[in-house]
Amino acid sequence: MTIGLPIEIKVREYLSKVFLAFNLVEKLDQDVLIGEKNKVYNIFKNTSKFYLISKGGPVGLFKFFKKKYNKNFLGLLDEEAPLPNLSKHELIPRIHEKILNNLDDYYAWGLNDKNLLINYLKKNKTNIKSYGHPKFDLLKKKNIGIFRNDVKKIKKKYKNLIFIPSSFSLDQVLGDRETDEYQIANFLSDNKNIKNNWVLTKNIEKKNYNSFLKLLIDLAKNNPKYNFVFRPHPKQLIDNLNKKIFEKPKNFHIIYEGTITPWIISCDLYIHYGCTSSIEAAVLNKKIILFIENERAFKGRNINLFKTFGKSFNNYDKCKNYINYHLKYDLKKIKSSKVSNKYISNSSKLSFVDAFINNYKMKYLKKTKNINPIRITEICKSQQKNRLINLTFSWVKNVLLKNYFFSKILKLLNPNLMLSKNYKLSKLDKISLKEIRKDLNIIRSNIRSNIKIKIYEIDNNLFLLSKKK
Repeated sequence: MTIGLPIEIKVREYLSKVFLAFNLVEKLDQDVLIGEKNKVYNIFKNTSKFYLISKGGPVGLFKFFKKKYNKNFLGLLDEEAPLPNLSKHELIPRIHEKILNNLDDYYAWGLNDKNLLINYLKKNKTNIKSYGHPKFDLLKKKNIGIFRNDVKKIKKKYKNLIFIPSSFSLDQVLGDRETDEYQIANFLSDNKNIKNNWVLTKNIEKKNYNSFLKLLIDLAKNNPKYNFVFRPHPKQLIDNLNKKIFEKPKNFHIIYEGTITPWIISCDLYIHYGCTSSIEAAVLNKKIILFIENERAFKGRNINLFKTFGKSFNNYDKCKNYINYHLKYDLKKIKSSKVSNKYISNSSKLSFVDAFINNYKMKYLKKTKNINPIRITEICKSQQKNRLINLTFSWVKNVLLKNYFFSKILKLLNPNLMLSKNYKLSKLDKISLKEIRKDLNIIRSNIRSNIKIKIYEIDNNLFLLSKKK
């Protein structure tokens, strides 16, 4: 049976899914369709005997109902987990019973996520598996060599690295006002109190943002021997950040390149504002500092998740003095972090890949064969007739979005019409055949596999991987 792995945000999802795809082809002898999310979803909708690992989302965008696609199988691995980290208005639409009751498998990141889901789910509770996430498999000793070349380059260019990933919902590619309106339309109810509390939380986040950036600049000025690398969130606009931080010290860099993992591996200290990549840092036993000046910005979220690893601060001066002291005298005295498997099931011995494969063998392996690549190509070609219409519609939409009045009308028609071309390109611009071939070879070399994989370029940003016979 062909397995579908959709990618929405390339820098966050691509490598872990290529790694998963390699293992599925090698150990299950199943074809894997990997690439642009909507194109993978389209194959699911127009074929049968297909297993899709959806990446999650709000119930308003969920279209995969069993009655309509009863000849296919649906799993879900939510990229926005751990679930307790989400605010209530973000969480409830993602775990709605209309989603959960139409799944064959839900892959929870850890026991906390699994227990939360069991409390919401009225039936099919046995479909919830606590396997973790494949990106944490990449951090295991036998796999981490995949990042060797990237780590070598980073350490050569940025010695004594302090790494700071952003998790702020400000300076957005879509525009801050437009982002807020999209969030309100998709995730909030019409209750005025809920909306007012959300706006209040956003205003607190803005103050936290300014305080956080000021801390980083002060630290960089006081510690010229260290390189401070600030990595914007995938949805943040670097130009806006450069305008905001116009007096940058020479050792302060705003960089958004490649996957985040080699940057975490390379750093001597990791500083964040509630970023979920801090879980990867904790799995890697990094020294972690959490700075949130006003925790009311995290109202409704489980901020204690981030406090379980590293050292946390609310006071600006105490945080600055603590970091300055240890950077100047003895960074080694900052305690290394670790993460419990109740948050991430595969943070130690368990392997997501192995657990997934064992489950798949028991439930699905004998049921169906792989879909013929010709059939998949035909489905893609049949959609090409609509592309000119879609491109024309996209052009008109982007012109209208530049006008605030027309953008409001588009929001009323459908909140998703507010998403601009630049916003979508910030998530996934291009996956090339050369790139995916190179990364598959790196994975094969690292795990010393003899498998040979045939790569079919089905469409732009869409590839079918199959074991060579």
